[in-house]
Amino acid sequence: MKKLKFLMTSILAVGMLLGIGVGQSHAEVSTVTVEEGDTLWNIAASHKNITIYDLYEWNPGVNPYNIRIGAEIIVDPGSDWYHTVSAGDTFYNIASIYEDIDLRDLYVLNPNVNPFDLQIGSKVRVKYADFGNEYYTIKEGDTLYSIAMMHADVSLLDLYNLNPGINPLNLQIGLEIRLK
Repeated sequence: MKKLKFLMTSILAVGMLLGIGVGQSHAEVSTVTVEEGDTLWNIAASHKNITIYDLYEWNPGVNPYNIRIGAEIIVDPGSDWYHTVSAGDTFYNIASIYEDIDLRDLYVLNPNVNPFDLQIGSKVRVKYADFGNEYYTIKEGDTLYSIAMMHADVSLLDLYNLNPGINPLNLQIGLEIRLK
């Protein structure tokens, strides 16, 4: 029995190190049910650290002018969207942990976070929503205006809103910008 116990302990330890048999823990998606009189603004205002822009991104297709009573609105897409700040964390090392984002993305995703005063235990957003988003790769001679003209359902204002921080006077060839 002692040999079996030792063997099982060793197998469990190796399995835990390799991630075998251990499910990944992801927080469930949190939603609210729209009631009469609700707006995206008051839903965002009633949840800490959620902006109306987050709600737009997490709930594609929701018409903010006509939200159906009884509709489920995502107010927290789950824990894999955020990094919990630990002692010594900086935007630079957080960006190096996640392969889909870079330092610039952290600034865009966290406009209200002071990167020089990260609080232990606070959350830093590390993921963009990609619910049917469309992208365009900048080619030589492109301008935001010409890109908007190429896509009938995209305005110049849309391009500015979907690509915060973009410099329209210095579009880099090969840069991907968001269309939708």
